[in-house]
Amino acid sequence: MRMIWGGLMLVLALGLLPLRAQAPDAAAAGGAPIAAPARGEVFRVDVFTQDGTPIAAGSYAMSLEKAGTLAIYNLDDMAKLNDRLGQGLPNNETQAKAMVAQRVNALSEAQIADYAHAANGQARADSFKISRTPAVVINEKHVYYGASSVEFAIGAYRKGL
Repeated sequence: MRMIWGGLMLVLALGLLPLRAQAPDAAAAGGAPIAAPARGEVFRVDVFTQDGTPIAAGSYAMSLEKAGTLAIYNLDDMAKLNDRLGQGLPNNETQAKAMVAQRVNALSEAQIADYAHAANGQARADSFKISRTPAVVINEKHVYYGASSVEFAIGAYRKGL
């Protein structure tokens, strides 16, 4: 069964605040930075970007990706995918629905995987209460906003920042 998350939109406040870690719940409430001792192992990294807020990923980040512990999500992807499905639709609602259904049924496996990745990224961003990009979430607990690279956020995490 093919499922499309239609009409999914995300509005993020873009800010250039200094890098600081926040627990996901504290981040949503504008909470204080986490003060923690130096940390060790990184077992999962989620990176959230948008077209206008890229983030660098160096060799260490690529090694995490190969190990399956790095996931990079562009939160603009779902809207772009939905825009492609909606191009050139007729004004008649019944005809438009039929055309979208036809297009959905014609999606390739790669396109379905793109939709699944975009929807998963949106769901993860919502669950972490990501409020702006770029954001790096380490070990599903520590959110770093405004990092220039994945490695920078991991370094801050390891220093307990």
